[in-house]
Amino acid sequence: MLGLFKRLSKGVSFSNYYLLIIWRLLLAYIIYTLCRAVFLIYNLDLLQPMSGADLWNIFRGGLMFDTTAILYTNILYLVLSFIPAPFVFNRIYQKILRILYVTVNFICVCMNLGDTVYFPFSMRRVSMTFFSEFTGDVNFGTIFLESLVMFWYITLIGIILLLLLIWLSGSFRDIKSPAYAARTAGAATTAGAATVAGAATTATTATAASALSLPQRRRAMWRALGIQALALIITAPLFIIGVRGGATRTMRPITLSNAGDFVQVAIHTQAVLNTPFSIIRTIGKAKFTKQNFYPTEAALEQVFTPIKNLPDGTTAQTLQANGTAASASIRTKEGPALQDSHFVPAL
Repeated sequence: MLGLFKRLSKGVSFSNYYLLIIWRLLLAYIIYTLCRAVFLIYNLDLLQPMSGADLWNIFRGGLMFDTTAILYTNILYLVLSFIPAPFVFNRIYQKILRILYVTVNFICVCMNLGDTVYFPFSMRRVSMTFFSEFTGDVNFGTIFLESLVMFWYITLIGIILLLLLIWLSGSFRDIKSPAYAARTAGAATTAGAATVAGAATTATTATAASALSLPQRRRAMWRALGIQALALIITAPLFIIGVRGGATRTMRPITLSNAGDFVQVAIHTQAVLNTPFSIIRTIGKAKFTKQNFYPTEAALEQVFTPIKNLPDGTTAQTLQANGTAASASIRTKEGPALQDSHFVPAL
C-alpha cells in the first residue's frame, strides 16, 4: 500500500511553481464537479423534474459556490505557498504543502459524498445545525462506521477520488538545496532565456548555480522573494472577489439563498450548493432552539393537557352521542355555515 502511494505521488510534476498552484486549484474544481455529479445521480428521483437546461444551470451556478468553498478551505495552503521566504522552495516544505492540500480537499470530498446519502433524509444540504442534531446519546461514530459499509459504493468513490487527488496533485520538479532562486538565476545565466517563475530546475541548472558568486546568489534570492511577495499581493484581491461571489459594489458575500438565481425548481438549489460552502456560511448563524413558554410540565398541564380522565362506565357510544349533541348545538348557534365542518369533540 505504501508503495502504491509513492508511485501515485510521482504522477504529475511541474517545473513552474506558480503553474503547480493554479493546477491544484483547477483540480479542486474538477473534484467538486465530480462530487456534484455523484449527488445528482444518486438523488435524481428526488430532484425531478429536471431538463437538460436545468442540468446546465446547476453545474454553471455550482462553479460560483465551488469557488467560494475552494478558496475558503484552501486559504492556509495558499498563504503558506506564497510566503516570501527562501524555505518555500525546500523539498520537505513542498511535501508538507502537498499533504495539506490533499488532506483538506479530501475532507471536503467526504463532506460532499456523505451529504449525498444523507440528503434523502433531510432534503437539504448539511449545515451547522446538523451538529446540534447529533448531540446527547446519539452514537455518531457507530452511525458513521455503519454508513461506510451500508453505502459501500459511495465509500469506493471516495477512495477513488482520494487516489486521484494524490496522483494528480502534482509536485515541484527537482527541488534541492541551494535555494530555488539561486538555481533559476544560474539557469538564466547559462541559458539567457529563463525567468524565476518559469526556469527549468535541472542538474545543469544546479551546476550553474553552484558557480554563482555570493552577491549573485543574494540578488537572485531577493528577486525570488520579491516575486513571491508580488504573487501574494495579486492573490489577495482575487481571493476576496472569489469568496464574495463577484466584484461589483452591490455584490454581497453570496449565501445559500443565491443558489435560487440559477434554477427554476426550488429543490434544485441543493444541487447547486456544496456541503463545505453550506457549513461555512452557517457558522455562527442563529439556530432553531426549543422554546419553553412554561417553567415546568405541571404548569403547562394547568392550561392544557391532552389526557382526559373519563368517568367510570363511559363507553364509545356515550362519547359519540355527546359529540353528536355538541355538533348539533354548534350548528344551531352558528347557523348553517358550519354544517360541513369537521367537529372534533372534547373527550
